[in-house]
Formats: sequence, structure tokens, C-alpha cells
Amino acid sequence: MIQTYWIALAWLLGLLLHSYLWGWLLPPIFFIGMALKQRTNIRLVRTLLVAGLVGFFAWGYASIRHPIAPAGDISIHAPQANVTVVARVESLPRQTNALRQNIWVSTQKYGAENVSPIVASGKLYVTYNASSSNADSAQPEGDHIAELLPGQVVELHGYLYEPSGADNPGGLDFRDYLARKGAFAGLSAKDIAVLDPTTRWGGWMLRHRIVSAFRKGLGARQGQLLGSMVLGSSASQLPRDLAADFRAVGLAHVTAASGFHVAILLGIVLWGTAKLGDRPRQWIAVSMLVLYLVLTGGSPSAMRATLMGCAVVCGRSIKMQGRRIQPLGLLLATAVVLTVIQPLWITSAGFLLSFAATFGLMVSTVPIQKRLDFVPTNLAAAIATPLAALLWTLPLQLALFGKLSPYFLIASLITAPLVTVSISGGLIVAAISLFLPPVGGLLAWPLRVVLDPLIGFVSWIATWPGATVYTGTASIVQCLALYGLLVILTFGDRLFPILRVPTLQASSWQRVSLGITGAILVLVAIPAMWPQPAIQIVTLATSDAPTIVIRSGGQTALINSGGAETVEFALLPYLRSEGIRTIDQSIALAPGRSNDGWEMLADSIDIGELWTSDRFAIGDGTGMQLSGLQSGGINTRHLSSGGGIEVGSVVLQPIAETALSFTIPAGTGLILGSPLPDLQQLRDLHPELSSVKWLWWDGTELPQKVTSWLHPEVGIVGGSDRQLSDRAVLHPFASELILTEAVGATTWTPHSLSTMYGLNE
Repeated sequence: MIQTYWIALAWLLGLLLHSYLWGWLLPPIFFIGMALKQRTNIRLVRTLLVAGLVGFFAWGYASIRHPIAPAGDISIHAPQANVTVVARVESLPRQTNALRQNIWVSTQKYGAENVSPIVASGKLYVTYNASSSNADSAQPEGDHIAELLPGQVVELHGYLYEPSGADNPGGLDFRDYLARKGAFAGLSAKDIAVLDPTTRWGGWMLRHRIVSAFRKGLGARQGQLLGSMVLGSSASQLPRDLAADFRAVGLAHVTAASGFHVAILLGIVLWGTAKLGDRPRQWIAVSMLVLYLVLTGGSPSAMRATLMGCAVVCGRSIKMQGRRIQPLGLLLATAVVLTVIQPLWITSAGFLLSFAATFGLMVSTVPIQKRLDFVPTNLAAAIATPLAALLWTLPLQLALFGKLSPYFLIASLITAPLVTVSISGGLIVAAISLFLPPVGGLLAWPLRVVLDPLIGFVSWIATWPGATVYTGTASIVQCLALYGLLVILTFGDRLFPILRVPTLQASSWQRVSLGITGAILVLVAIPAMWPQPAIQIVTLATSDAPTIVIRSGGQTALINSGGAETVEFALLPYLRSEGIRTIDQSIALAPGRSNDGWEMLADSIDIGELWTSDRFAIGDGTGMQLSGLQSGGINTRHLSSGGGIEVGSVVLQPIAETALSFTIPAGTGLILGSPLPDLQQLRDLHPELSSVKWLWWDGTELPQKVTSWLHPEVGIVGGSDRQLSDRAVLHPFASELILTEAVGATTWTPHSLSTMYGLNE
């Protein structure tokens, strides 16, 4: 069996390295090198050589399967305003984070102003306001969202755009997200007209039937929750606040179809067919699993759980014949099968977390339960199961999201009985709802007895102090080191039997202490090997006020919050990815709606002093927000009051209501707000600005008489909608002019400058 393991691992390793040019070298070198070390074992040499070739093939296979827009794809026309697209709806509407609706469509025709419609193809991501659709509502009474249904042919009018990458650290790579779905463009629709209301049969009808029965019996909120718990979040979308609470306490997996759901389903099916023979029970169980996969929409985690469930069911006859299925081998085989179907799943967060959790349950649940022999057996099992999953998913969580939920174990213990009853009852009601929706709605109503306490407990725990701790994203080195530590502590005796390492022979609690100590060293010592620069200024890529984060000496300053969307989709993801939990100094240098995200920011992160301009009037929306923050206990000061703003070793000196300067040994920097200060007056009052080396501003055209003396080495434009063609408007007065609109967020230090996409893009 070990030979098969090597080959399967080589396949997965090759897929993981498909993004690296040198990836094709590593699998052969690695496995051939190990083979040479074992050259006396001809069978092992042959296995490892084959594994190396498999790894090389996997690297090439993933590269070949990487999504590329085909000829004739509608994305070749992007960007383009005022387009008309005729397309077929492929999905039910879902609500986006921006409170709009989104659907997937397959394009049939494309047209633009003064251009006759032409045949086009390709998948398209469409967003629209619900009120802009002329479709008839198909939602239950009380839900006013106009719903489009799969199979309908619609005419869309709006803006066709190219998806952007991750413009800011910690942000969503929207281009990559769409590419994984087979789409390469998006459409922001202003109007939607249904040309052909005929729908197309599909699994969505069954999902819609079940969720509608849940909603009728329980109401919209509890019905959507039960739908998510039974069929997964892909089939039933949770309300935003509930989804946020489940994520905050570490229970997001409850609303994703997984092995836990499949295990409950199998238990119900096998219990209900106990009087039948083995062969009929197997056929019924496999059929139910396939039906469940269709109902869930075929997510990677659901496919993994379904394949393993089918293998377990079919393996019952194998066990009767005296052979035994190896659980780890089954998990590995499932991973290989799924990545053959879609190799890009190997880099999907849900896919990786699903396999890591399953692996942890297989190898660590029983050992942990044995270590808890001092508590009752049932309680030990209840603790060991979530703890095993947590241990093996935590490194990935830290690397992918940079956060952890300290109360995860408590939340799991409290809600486990409620979750089990809800999913078990929900599965039975779902089966009935497929045939008799009214009866299913009636039978769903009693589940309110467990759903209401579940919502209450989750919402309550989410309000506890530190319910979610943002640690900053761990590096790939830290992630691998943590998994290496887990492997050594779990399999050390078997992997290294010839090594008489004392730690591998340690007692259970000594191993726990060793693991905790090692994890702390990995998370603390490795970052210490790469110290942060003494001063760092990050200009985020935003379309409103320039949003600038300054870090020095363990302190953080923020200049401008931007609007609510900037806070939610750019600023907070960046702060969380860096593990920043406090903003020591906040400065508002731009009034108006482009800088009105302060309240939203204050709800998510601690803010120290807040510096404002006298330009903020009482009637101004930003001014009212700042007044509200002041009454809430945040110390507010005016820039005109004089004095410097200390951020570690940097002192930001207000030199006007909307201008800051700072001086360090490497030179002088200038940050301009909006509206621009009187630059001629600044020139007269601060002649030292003629030697400014770095300038940050919003891209507003600077007077020629000013640029004749203000000639920085680097000019950074943030918070601007300007395109590359507008560079002439900005006057090429800087030796190097950088627009975050074009290159993404910029990270400046006194001795270096980097961007998300590279300076030359």
C-alpha cells in the first residue's frame, strides 16, 4: 500500500506546484533523490521513480487545465459601457456582499451602441439591483426580491467589465474566482427583461422545493438556516448576520455539506433499511448519496464526502470477505479522483479545509479521546471530535484567513446536540418535501424548538470579547512547519522508528506541551527572522479618498477611511491580513461621502485618537460621523491645533488643514488631502518642501508653478479613478509616478517600493 501512497502524494504535490515555473523539477528530483538513498530496495526505487513521473505529469496537467478564455468569449469585448447581452440564466439569484443580486448566465448574443448584435459565447457573472428586474417574483409571499430562474432567456443592459485581481493585500482575487468558475468577464446590469420565461429542469428545482418548504414552515430566517445546514450554503444562502456569527465562532462548517452530513444521512438510510438484505441496502444508500450530491449542487466538499460515503457503503461487502478498507488510503484516493476531475480544486480553501478536517478526524480523534480518559466517555468523544478537526485545519486557517476562533470548542460542545437534531430532522423533512411540500412545511415547524436556541447560542457567543482573533496571515513556511510538527507528534514513532529521539518517546502530556511550545516558536520565531521595516506606508487601491496606512514602531496610523465599500472590501481585509487590531492615530484629510466609513470601521477595530480638519461642518455627513465617534469615547483633535502626530519613529506634522509632512534621515515626505491646500502658500511658508522625495495625493492636477519647484523622486496616486491614459494630466514632474488604479496597493519603505502587480504593469 505504501507504494500507492507515494504515487498519490506525488500527484497532489505536482498539482500544488503548478503555479511555479520550477515546479516541474521538484517532484522528479525529490523522489529520485529518495530512491537513490534506498538504492538497495529495487521495488522502492521503481515506485519512487514512477511517483516522480506522475508528479511531473500532474504539474503539466494542472497547467493545461488552467482556465483560459476561448475564442469568441464575450470577455474580449470588455470593458464596454451600454452593452446589450442576450443570455440564458444558469443559477438562482444570490445576494452579494454589496446587497445586490447576482446570477450566472451563458451568453448567446452581444451588442453595443452603434454595433449590430453578434453571436457570442461564454459564462458571465451578472449583478443587478432586484428592483431593476422585470421578472415576475417567484419567491414566497413576503419576499420582495424579483427572482430569475435557470433556463430563462433574458436581455441584459449594462456595463461589461473585466474582473480585477487582488488589488489590495488580503483582498479577494475576483479575476481568479471567476476563472475557476469558467467566466472571464462580469456585467453590472441596469435593466433586465425576460425574453423567454421557460425554465429548464435541473437539481435547482429540487433544492428550491425543499428550501421553500422550510421557509413556509419556519419563516425566512430559520428556513434559510435549516436549508444551509441540510443542503449546504451553496443551495440555501444564509442571512448575512447569521453567516457572520457562524464564521465568528468557528461553526461555518455546519452550513457546508460535508462528511458529517453524509454520516447522518447514511445512518438514517441504514437504520430505515435494516430489515433488507445487504445488496438492496447498498443500492439504496448509494442512490441516496447521489441524490444528496445533486441537491447540494456538487460542491467540492460534498463530492468528497459523497465519494467516501459510497466507498464506505460498498466496502461493507469487502469487509465481509475478510479484507479491510484503509481509511487514509480511501481519503487519498478520493483526493486524486476529485483533482483529476478539476485540478484547480487543489488550491480551493474549502477543498483543502475539508480534507484537512477529515484527515484530522481519522488520525487524531481516538488518540485525543484516550488522553481524556479522566472525563466521561461521551464527553471525551464530544471534545475529541471538534478538537481533532481544529488541530489539522488551524494551520490552513492561519495561512488563508489569518484568524482563529478561541471559543470554537465551547461553541461546538454547546451546539453539537442542536446541530445533530436539526440536520437529522431536516434531512427527513427534506425527503418528504420532495413529494409533499405542504406536509414538509408542517413537519419543519417543530424544528424551531432546536433552531431558535441554536441561533441564540451562536449569536451570544459571537458577542463574547475576542470571539474572532485576527492574527495576520501566516506564511507558507509557518504553515508547513506547523503541519510538520503535527506529523511528527502524531506519526513520529512509526515514521522514525530507528531514531531514538526523546520527544518521540515522550508521554502524552509531554507531547502536548511540546506541541504548544513548538507552535508558539513557529508563529513567533519565524516572523522574527524577517523583521518589519522601521517605517512602512501602504497606499490602498481605492476609488474614493486616498486610504493610507502608516506603520512604525509597533504603532499604526490611518489616513482616510474611504467609503463603506472601501472599509468592507479593502481596508478591513488588509488590516486583518496583517493582524492589526488597533489604529493608534486616525486622520481624516478628505470630507464628503468618499470618507464616511469611520463608523463601520470603529465597529470592527479599536481606534485611538482621531484627527480631523476644521473643514468638516456639522451638516457634513463625515462631520456627523466623527461627532458621533467623539461622543462614543474616541478622543478627537483638530489638525489646526498644531503639534505633531507620533506614529512610532515617524512624526507627521500638519502643515495645513489637508497636508501632512514627515522627515526621516532618508528624506522628506508630503501627504496631500482633498481639497488640495494652497500649494503656493505652502511653498512660501515651507521652503524645505522643495526637497521632498516622496509625495502622496489623489491625482488632482497640480498647478504648473508648483510642480516647477516640487519635484519628488516618487509620486504615488491613490484614491483615483484615473486610467493610464490620464498620466499626461498629472504632469510628469516625478521621476517615478505610480497609480494604484493600475498597479494595485503600493507598499513604501524608505529604501524600497513594491506594488501588487509590479511597477511596470
